[in-house]
Amino acid sequence: MSADAVFLHVIVALPCEARPFIDHWRLRAVTDFPGFRCYARDQVRLLVSGVGKVAAAAAVAACQAYFRVAVDQVWCNTGVAGHARLPLGSAVWAGKIRDTGNGQCWYPPLLPQLSLPVRELCTVDTPVTDYAGDRLYDMEAAGFYPTALRYASAELVHSLKVVSDNASQSVAAVRPELVENLMCKQLPACLQLLDALADLARQIAPDQEYLQLRQEVLTGRHFSAYQQRTVSQLLQRYLALGGSTQCLRDQGLPLADGGAVIRWLQATLPELGRGTVNS
Repeated sequence: MSADAVFLHVIVALPCEARPFIDHWRLRAVTDFPGFRCYARDQVRLLVSGVGKVAAAAAVAACQAYFRVAVDQVWCNTGVAGHARLPLGSAVWAGKIRDTGNGQCWYPPLLPQLSLPVRELCTVDTPVTDYAGDRLYDMEAAGFYPTALRYASAELVHSLKVVSDNASQSVAAVRPELVENLMCKQLPACLQLLDALADLARQIAPDQEYLQLRQEVLTGRHFSAYQQRTVSQLLQRYLALGGSTQCLRDQGLPLADGGAVIRWLQATLPELGRGTVNS
């Protein structure tokens, strides 16, 4: 695999949403994948999560655990959603994701070179027929998005939805054949987004020095998923400020506890900014 290889991780809720991708990429079933239907080939991994934000979050975590996804790869949630007025088959990019259950919101950073329509995407716990406002409604994004953020930069985590129901055609009328047909027609839009995200991932890919240091820090110490992300961010800033790898190895790495390493990095960064750390 080339050094600039980028892996795409696509999470959908339903088999009918997955079929156009499986056919396009000629994906093969991963028969030993635990708990979910998974398909993969080359640099693509696709999971069918089932309906709901808890299922979507679990699918992301399972994908990460099985494939041991490297930092800053692409994650995308796609599938169908409802909207009051948009025509069936409209492809819409989520510029805001809101969990209607607890009110929490996220704002995925959008890529200016793409001209896809952008709307707020509300994740609900049960299907809705009252499409309030100029918003999309789905049941997965608010589970997918914060979970994927544990493993990648926000710039590389996105949701793209295809309208399957609106005020004129209720969600009760949506059938698998319709969903597959709508997703197939918007496959080019999905691929356009994934290609743009893959290009962005190559631009921000960490260098070998960072990858080596991150591996040294993580090896032999316990870190929660949140702490792993914190360490990654601190290391990137440490190197960006001109921090010495030898200083890190001499002073930070002898610390056996993961939290102690994090505290050392947090304490060292202000000194780097003032130019008071010896190389």
